[in-house]
Amino acid sequence: MHELLRPSGTLVLDIFPIGDHTTGPPYAMSAKLVEDLLTPLGFTCTLLREPGEKARPKTTAGELIAVWKRSSQ
Repeated sequence: MHELLRPSGTLVLDIFPIGDHTTGPPYAMSAKLVEDLLTPLGFTCTLLREPGEKARPKTTAGELIAVWKRSSQ
């Protein structure tokens, strides 16, 4: 993503499924995992929240919406 996104670009993620299971696919995700992957590449999280009630039916696995901003460098 780092190479595809222009400097100061915005990356919107649907982090799914949130969990700690060790099998997959889909493999377990977490906000911390995404942070550990994107922060060293110059991204800063500007929004992290659960999807709104009207986004779509809830799933049994957790889900987060995240917005990351790439540094201008």
